[in-house]
Amino acid sequence: EELYGSLTDDGYYELTVDGGGSLKWEDVYTNDWHVSDFHPMDGQEFYLQPTIYEVQTFLRKTYHKQITVYSMSQESWQYRITNPGQALEDGDFGEDFAEYEDALMDAIMVCVKRIIKMIEY
Repeated sequence: EELYGSLTDDGYYELTVDGGGSLKWEDVYTNDWHVSDFHPMDGQEFYLQPTIYEVQTFLRKTYHKQITVYSMSQESWQYRITNPGQALEDGDFGEDFAEYEDALMDAIMVCVKRIIKMIEY
């Protein structure tokens, strides 16, 4: 479908069934990232690129893994990974990261590796 900037504020409304298009409202307007069968350009591949914060949210909502990143001095960052009802001091622990994002990425990788192992069995 062709879009023209003057049709709506964002130009996507016309893609929806309500706007005369063929897509469901939630396929065009969503607050959550997901894999869709809608491909904007035929024959092209695309890859999801969520932010580390979106992945952190996904792990919390889907797998109930709470990642807490903190620092006692802002010179070295650490993290804990906990499950619902688990005390922070009982969670999985990682420490001595130079940046907040480094600690968060390491915690995410720990979660993802465990989820992959869980799925393989």
